[in-house]
Amino acid sequence: MKTSFGPNTLYLVTDSDLLHKSAISLNDHVEKAIRGGVDVVQLREKEADTGEFITKARSLLEVCRKYTVPLIINDRVDVALAVGADGLHVGQDDMNCAEARKLLGPDLFIGVSVNSVAEAKQAVADGADYLGIGAVYDTQTKALTKPTMGTSGVQEIIQYLSTLDRDIGTVAIGGINASNIERIMFASSSRTKPLDGIALVSAIMTSSDPEGTCRRLKGLLTCTPAFDQPQTVAIQSAADLHKVTGILAKVVEQKPLIQQMTNNVVKNFSANVTIAVGASPAMSEVRDEATDFAQANGAFLLNMGMVSTVETPIFAVQENNRLGKPCVLDPVGAGASTFRRRATKRYLDSCYFDVLKGNESEIRAAAGLTSTQRGVDNVSTGTVEDRCDLAKSLATRLRNIVVITGTQDIVSNGVQTVVLSCGHAWLGEITGSGCSLGSTVASLLAVNPSDKFSATVSAVLLYGLAAELAAGKDTTRGPGTFVPAFIDALWELSHSDSAFQQALQVNQDRLRFY
Repeated sequence: MKTSFGPNTLYLVTDSDLLHKSAISLNDHVEKAIRGGVDVVQLREKEADTGEFITKARSLLEVCRKYTVPLIINDRVDVALAVGADGLHVGQDDMNCAEARKLLGPDLFIGVSVNSVAEAKQAVADGADYLGIGAVYDTQTKALTKPTMGTSGVQEIIQYLSTLDRDIGTVAIGGINASNIERIMFASSSRTKPLDGIALVSAIMTSSDPEGTCRRLKGLLTCTPAFDQPQTVAIQSAADLHKVTGILAKVVEQKPLIQQMTNNVVKNFSANVTIAVGASPAMSEVRDEATDFAQANGAFLLNMGMVSTVETPIFAVQENNRLGKPCVLDPVGAGASTFRRRATKRYLDSCYFDVLKGNESEIRAAAGLTSTQRGVDNVSTGTVEDRCDLAKSLATRLRNIVVITGTQDIVSNGVQTVVLSCGHAWLGEITGSGCSLGSTVASLLAVNPSDKFSATVSAVLLYGLAAELAAGKDTTRGPGTFVPAFIDALWELSHSDSAFQQALQVNQDRLRFY
């Protein structure tokens, strides 16, 4: 029965200790799960002696054969051979794959648990047919001896496997349930190779209705997440910048609600910027109303400037993800402390963000690279080309849009990368200018969800042009008078097509593709 893992594989790992009290038997529970959509069953009996394990395996094999579903035995080569199972799964502390292959022959599945690219490479070299990748998140069903990987760690292994000349099956395991399956499948896949499926223990074993549960889980595996919308790109050259005014007009017309969880220092300024571009701000940080706001939101902004807890923001973003509302993350000071680096990783591993916006230090920290940061201030170390490569690489990995702010701003979706040359030095002399760019990006994303790249480019361009316009006013003498002039300029450019086009004409060399 040895075959390649198909797409959207639902893989059940049994645990008799977790069997729901209403279950007639392990076999009956598994059979119902198979009827609901389980594609592969792994029998894991941690406490059973050899005789009991063989008896359970023989009995369960009859159920699996009835539905042409492979039965994989956990760890025990002798049990797999004794009952004629379809395969074996081994961990890093069990018999290695190469030795197991010698005993089992070429026709049986052999899967290996891996937690790193190095372990994946060794498993492939030893002849593994598939990999169980994890643990993705913390789990109560197994004592973890290695750190959780998050979706970024799973994706690193998938990316490595995409370079091979043979197909290796993959399932992610650990802390997976109905609330995160869609995002794990999306975020763990590379652009060229998808994650094949997910392995579940407690979500199925503890269910009072395994057939119905598995039917719902299978449905989540096979559907497209609400946030994964088909995209077009309207702005493909500097000649397309006239299209920006169409997006700005939609913001003014629709006045989308932009919920913002941001730091106390910038709330007033960010709210005023949001209003100036035509949107409506909601500065709510209350978990109990996150679901209601997600229903009404046009977009959601998470600013990490005053982060104290990650649980409420994660819940809020996930509610917006569920409904396909665009989400923006501004990882303020991500490289300034270990706490902020860990919080950034939690956010990126637990949620999907359509846009990740920050300065070079923050984006390097978000990418897991060594980053030097003085508080929340940027310490730039790379050339424009280096920053373009960083943005492109991270956008490819996260499957989103990355904005790196600086003297020249970079916007990349992993395919198109743009360098924008606009703005004014006084933006760096006031509190909240970077944070409020996130408000502007979210406002434009809300009305242009089918072309997030053009919306983001438009937001960055609008922000820079407004800074130039404000700084050039006769009444602007420094950072203090710059702030109200800047808000006025944002309002003017957002509400007047002719004013925007005039500001754009001052220097037409605003945008170049990298």
